Amino acid sequence: MAVRMIIACDICGAEPAATTIVSANGTTYEVDLCEGHVDQLTAALAPFTTVARVTAGARSRKPAAKRSVTPTRATEASPRRADLQHVREWATAAGYDVKAKGRVPAAVLEAYDAGAAPVRRKSKR
Repeated sequence: MAVRMIIACDICGAEPAATTIVSANGTTYEVDLCEGHVDQLTAALAPFTTVARVTAGARSRKPAAKRSVTPTRATEASPRRADLQHVREWATAAGYDVKAKGRVPAAVLEAYDAGAAPVRRKSKR
């Protein structure tokens, strides 16, 4: 049996409505608004949003166009990502405080990348 969920405007009860996310002073709010109230909220915020900076992770009401993805430093493939156990061993020997599981601190990875780590060579067998 299919269940159909209908979202109603939190202000006037009109249907259909969509969830709108608003952030202010470090607090994020979700409110279900009909199109008329979304327009009213957008108009009320316009003097502020026209001069504000958009931050990372900000959402737009319009769907994003397809775009090519350029790898960032965090997603680029690197030999150290493939062998984090070796990075952990190196870091422990170098005096860094690293846990056996979980994230390796950025400072450790940067030191390892900066050449502080010995060059590993594949053994010939």
